[in-house]
Amino acid sequence: MQFKTVWAVYYSGSGSTRRLLRGMAEAAGEALMLPVRELDYSRPEAREKNYCFTETDLVFWGSPTYAGRLPNVLLPFLRGNFSGGGAPAVAVVLYGNRSYDDALKELCEVLTGNGFLAAAGAAVTAEHAFAPALCNRIDRNTGGIVIAAKNAEKAAKLNDAFQGKADAKSVAAGAAAEAVKADAVPAAAEATATSDLNGKRVLVLCQGGGTSGLLANALAKAAKERGINLETAAEAYGNHVDMLPDFDLVVLAPQAASYLADLQKDCERVGNKCVACRGKQYIELSQNGDKSLAFVSEQLSK
Repeated sequence: MQFKTVWAVYYSGSGSTRRLLRGMAEAAGEALMLPVRELDYSRPEAREKNYCFTETDLVFWGSPTYAGRLPNVLLPFLRGNFSGGGAPAVAVVLYGNRSYDDALKELCEVLTGNGFLAAAGAAVTAEHAFAPALCNRIDRNTGGIVIAAKNAEKAAKLNDAFQGKADAKSVAAGAAAEAVKADAVPAAAEATATSDLNGKRVLVLCQGGGTSGLLANALAKAAKERGINLETAAEAYGNHVDMLPDFDLVVLAPQAASYLADLQKDCERVGNKCVACRGKQYIELSQNGDKSLAFVSEQLSK
């Protein structure tokens, strides 16, 4: 079989899958002295087309794992818009160091069903959408704690601090103290003005409609406990377009944050507001009623 092109085909909500698949395809292209092409179907407009491959294509196909499966909102597209033509494919799934469960098996089945030759597969741990940067990790024959940084800058500082440190406890203590100081907010700042939220409606979007329910339910519960007439809903991104005019604010969960630019255009058209959440921020909002209500109030006041 004579290959002519190496492909990187992927869905990437936060960028991890994109980086890995590009690297794999570029390495194969360099080794085989072949051109590398890229098919990114992360954005909805890319999923409105049909794609055909042939046996002269070598395809590296990547997807993140959501709850142990492929993103379910993408399955109709994956099963109906591709023709493999006998092209060999390397199936790659990324997961956040818990388990990839049936995701790799499911991707291989999708590829085979579309006429690809599933020649190899890999399950790779990657940065989780809810944990931006791990500064150290517990591996075999080690013990202690895991420290997570809020962003790449803080991760670099912590990694530098660990270099040459025999006593990691001092680094961990310093990091914890800095985090507490940075996150400390005067109580008055978290007090929510109930009047500006009465009658408002908030839509939370994620990839499959599951994660979005965490924040939507938290907001609804907190509002009810405080006597606020706030309506919330959770939905999968892609099913939201007809719903937009009915809401005042749309919140993107971390897995769907890459859609913010597209969502902003849609929201400008109907006259409402939107915002994307980071991983740690989303968890905090889902667990703290005062913070979640204050967050919504702040976004609506902008």
